[in-house]
Amino acid sequence: MKEITAKKSKAKKGSAAFKQNVNQNISPSRKRASYIAVAGVAERDMTRYDREGALAKARLLAEQNPFIKGLVMQKVDNEVSTGFHLKMRTGDTGWDKANMELWDEEKNFLDIRRIRSWRKLIAAIDWRKTIDGDIGILHNFIDPVDGSFRVQLVEADRIHSRKFDYLDQGCEFDDYGRPLRYFYSPRPKDQQDFKAMYADGTVVDASDFHLCAHYSTERIDMLRGTSMLLPMFNKLVDIEEIMDAFMQKIKNAAMLVFKSTMEYQETGIGPNWGTDDDDDSDKEKRRKYKMAPGSKLDLAPGEDLSVVESKDPNAVVEPFLKFIMRYTGVSIGLPLEYMMLDLGSLNYSSARAMMEMAKRRFRCEQESLTIPASKIFMSWQQHKIDVGDLVVPNGMKKPSRHGWALPSWPYLDPQKDVQANGLAIGFGLTSRKRVLAEIGEDWDEVALELESEQKTIDEKKLAVNVGLPGSKQAGKPLDEVEAADAAATVERGTDVKA
Repeated sequence: MKEITAKKSKAKKGSAAFKQNVNQNISPSRKRASYIAVAGVAERDMTRYDREGALAKARLLAEQNPFIKGLVMQKVDNEVSTGFHLKMRTGDTGWDKANMELWDEEKNFLDIRRIRSWRKLIAAIDWRKTIDGDIGILHNFIDPVDGSFRVQLVEADRIHSRKFDYLDQGCEFDDYGRPLRYFYSPRPKDQQDFKAMYADGTVVDASDFHLCAHYSTERIDMLRGTSMLLPMFNKLVDIEEIMDAFMQKIKNAAMLVFKSTMEYQETGIGPNWGTDDDDDSDKEKRRKYKMAPGSKLDLAPGEDLSVVESKDPNAVVEPFLKFIMRYTGVSIGLPLEYMMLDLGSLNYSSARAMMEMAKRRFRCEQESLTIPASKIFMSWQQHKIDVGDLVVPNGMKKPSRHGWALPSWPYLDPQKDVQANGLAIGFGLTSRKRVLAEIGEDWDEVALELESEQKTIDEKKLAVNVGLPGSKQAGKPLDEVEAADAAATVERGTDVKA
C-alpha cells in the first residue's frame, strides 16, 4: 500500500509528527503489490492500465499455478457441468416443442469460431468472468457469409475506446445508468499486433451486446468487473514462496549427511580416512571422502560415524498450508475440501454441510449465467421468427417465456437423502417439483414419463417394485375393496403393505 498522507491540520505544532505516526500505523509490515495505480481510493473504477496489469497477472496464475488452475476448473465444472438445458414455459405445447427441438439442433453451432458447443460457450463465459473480471457477448450477430445466427465472445482487453473517457472503460451510459453503447477493438493477430490492440473501438448498440461481469463489492455505479483472483494475488505469492522454501528443505533433507564424532585421544591420533581439502567457501580444511557402493571406512580408535536425519517436513506443514489455502479460498466462497477434492477427513454430516455451502455459492453463479444464456436464446429465437423458421401462434403475448434446467450435484448418501426428501414431501414442507429441481430434473417431464410407464405396466401386466425392496405389486390397479381398505389404513396413520 502506498503512503497516505494525513490531512493538513490548522495546528502547526506537532503536525509533522502526527503525519509520521499515521503513516507508520497504516503501513504494512512488508511491501506488497496493490495492482492499482492509486491504492488509497476505495472501490474506484480501475483505469485501463490497472485492468491490463491485473488481467495479465490473473491469466498468468491460471496458466502456471496448479492451485489456481484447479480452483477455477472446479468452480466452472460445478456451475456449468453438462450445460444449461432450455425449458420453454409458454403453456403452448406445440410452440414449446418446436422451439426446443430447433434449439437442440442448432445450439452447438452458435459459436462464431465454430469450435465451442453450447456447454463450452457457457463455460468460456464463466472462465473469462472468473479470471478476467468480465467478458463481452455479442449475442445478435448475423454471419454476412451465410446469414446464419452466431454468438461472438469479446475478451476484456478488447473492450475499450480511448476517445470516450479517461478511464477507457469501453462503455457509455445515459444519465439513469442504462447502457447505450459498447466499444471493442479488432482481434489481435499476435502479441506484436499493436495496431489492433490500441485501435479505436468499434461501436455496437447495447441491445446487441451484454457485458457479463464480476463486480467484487457490488458497487452500483461500477463500470467494469474485476478478476475474482484479485484479492488472492498477494496470498498466492506467499503460498508459492512457502512451497518453494519447503521444497528446498526437503531437497536438502534428501542428501546423505554423516556426522563424525571422536573421543579425545592423548596420542593425537586422528581419523585416517578421507583427504584434507580447503575448497569450501569458508576456506576451512575438512576431511572429505568419495563414497561408492560397498565403500569401507577405516575409523580411528574412539571415532564414530552416524547419519544426520532431517526433521523436515514436520507434522505442522500440512495443517499450515491448508490454513493458508482455506484463507485464500474465502474470497470466492469455496470450502477448502471442495477446492482440494479431499473429503476423506469428513463424516457424512460434515461433508453434507460443506456441500451445501459450496452449492450455495455455485447457485449464485449459475443464476448470473442464466442472463447471458437467455439473451442468446431470445436473440436466436427472434432471428428464427424473422426468417420464418418459427411461426408464433396467434394471440401469444410472450413467445420467449422460458427457463433453464441447471446442473445439479449427486447425493452424498442416496438412501439418506431420498428418505429425507420423502419425509419433507410427506409433511408438506416441500414439493416433488422442488426436490427434482434440486437434482436438475423437471417434474412435468417426470410426470409424463411416469404416466407413460404406468400405461405400459398396465398393458403388459408387469410386476413392479413398490416401496421398500422385496414388496411387489401386479401391474394392475387395486380393486375397489382394496382401495377402500388402503384409504382407511392411511387415515389411521399406519403403513400400507402391498
